[in-house]
Amino acid sequence: MSRTFFKAKKFLASKFSESQTGRTVLLRLFGQNGDRIMQAMKDAAEKYDSTATAKQLKVDLLKLLLKVLLLYREKIITPEAIQPAKQPLLLMMDLLIETLEADRSKRNPAELARAMAESHDAAMPLLKPNVREHNWVRLTRVFDFYGNEEFLAAFLLDEAYTDMRNSILINFQILLKRYELEGQIAETKNFLRGQALERRAQLEGMVQNPTLREWLENEQTSTLFSDWLRVAMGPEALNLQKFVKQVSYYRSTNNRSLLPKRAEQVYETYLVDGAQYAIATSAEVRAAVDAKYGGGGKSAQRTDFDAAEAEAKASLNDMFLGSFIGSEQFQGT
Repeated sequence: MSRTFFKAKKFLASKFSESQTGRTVLLRLFGQNGDRIMQAMKDAAEKYDSTATAKQLKVDLLKLLLKVLLLYREKIITPEAIQPAKQPLLLMMDLLIETLEADRSKRNPAELARAMAESHDAAMPLLKPNVREHNWVRLTRVFDFYGNEEFLAAFLLDEAYTDMRNSILINFQILLKRYELEGQIAETKNFLRGQALERRAQLEGMVQNPTLREWLENEQTSTLFSDWLRVAMGPEALNLQKFVKQVSYYRSTNNRSLLPKRAEQVYETYLVDGAQYAIATSAEVRAAVDAKYGGGGKSAQRTDFDAAEAEAKASLNDMFLGSFIGSEQFQGT
């Protein structure tokens, strides 16, 4: 980015902060809650000092926020550079909320004034090298006023400031809850993104070193292989894959009374003469299965279909290695 272009952006940021556009940008960043906090701060400054001072401080705050945003978006202020200032600023905000939540007798203006002075000193190195003097002076002017112990004593202890205190407290609490929720959402997104990357890495490994077992166990690749079988090899080949899945389902139950029912479903769906999804098996395997289930035998064992499954997998593996891995469907994964 050219220096001239960056200067143009800073000029626009200055003009925005003096107009309704500046408020619109703040609303977009912090919503109505941020706008209400700004208004309460302006009202407090006006009550303590004057309308002119309150307006000047609001302009200072708008300009500072927009310039910091610009510097951050242009990567002139980096996340690493922010770290030293992060803790003092967060501690100051925590102390402000705790102070506003506390009973009047427990509010300590001097303690909050010290925290604000530390925040000013931590934030200044971010601004001073990157903006002109009249802009970084704004930071000092804002902190000198709102961090002044006499102002804080009036703001925190005087009943005349009650509405302003309540507005700042309530809207800060809402903002922090929103950002906390957004942080949780971000963590969830990162978790899901990590899972997606893990699945992608797994898929890449399955493409580089393909095996039938892994492709059948993975839902995404199993579906891809099914689609290819249906189109390229016909329904009989697809029946083999369905049979392998059904046998796996048959074995998955620990309920001994359910096992015979599932065995009967496997036999009648894939192995009996005229079955809806009949598969081809050797005469020896067919005879063994017919001998057990053809007469309605009910003493099912988990190993009853092992031989038929082995033959089905051998046929599928021949198709997988012989034709599928050279197909457009496989190459496109």
